[in-house]
Amino acid sequence: LNPFKGFYTRSQSFLVILAFFIKLFGRSLWLGRLVPVLAGTTSVWLVFRLGERFFSDRRAALLAAIIFAFFPFTVFWSAVIKTEPVSTCFALASCHVFFLWLESDDFKWVVVNSALVGVGFWYGRACW
Repeated sequence: LNPFKGFYTRSQSFLVILAFFIKLFGRSLWLGRLVPVLAGTTSVWLVFRLGERFFSDRRAALLAAIIFAFFPFTVFWSAVIKTEPVSTCFALASCHVFFLWLESDDFKWVVVNSALVGVGFWYGRACW
């Protein structure tokens, strides 16, 4: 997979973040894959947290996280230098924060949720 091919499918924010990592650590293929891998790992944790919230059972939440971790979408897109894993992570984080707001009725969670949704759309594909 060539990370320098098909830039039309990437948003400008993706390129800015990729350029930041390249500036810090030098140009290498693993750097481009680091952000989606971290986003995929965080998404598995967020699925676990949402599963705990929905099912009130740690075993069911763990099963949901394992299924998500081995889902072909998660496995494939977490290793490819694209924006989908990061957008998925922001969407799951937004869902988690939304339920925190419902439980606490604190306005700060609305602000955090709005920021997560905004950054998720900003980071996502520019061709939507």
